[in-house]
Amino acid sequence: MSGRVHSKASAAKGATGQFTVTLFKPGPGRGVLEHWAYSDRAHALDEIGWIAERVPPGTELLLRDPEGNDLLRMARTA
Repeated sequence: MSGRVHSKASAAKGATGQFTVTLFKPGPGRGVLEHWAYSDRAHALDEIGWIAERVPPGTELLLRDPEGNDLLRMARTA
């Protein structure tokens, strides 16, 4: 079973060895709101859908692989 780990915002910047989901604030500052790490891709994809339903419009979500490559980037529009 995969684990979900809430991690520091600084971990959002590069490779962590895990799949990561990062939420960015809407607006000009666009800082990191939240950052989570997952041990497998399936769990990360499942969670990103759940999270996307619950964030305010304009929030951007980013899924990265363990090497730090962007796999999916989306924004909540309404």
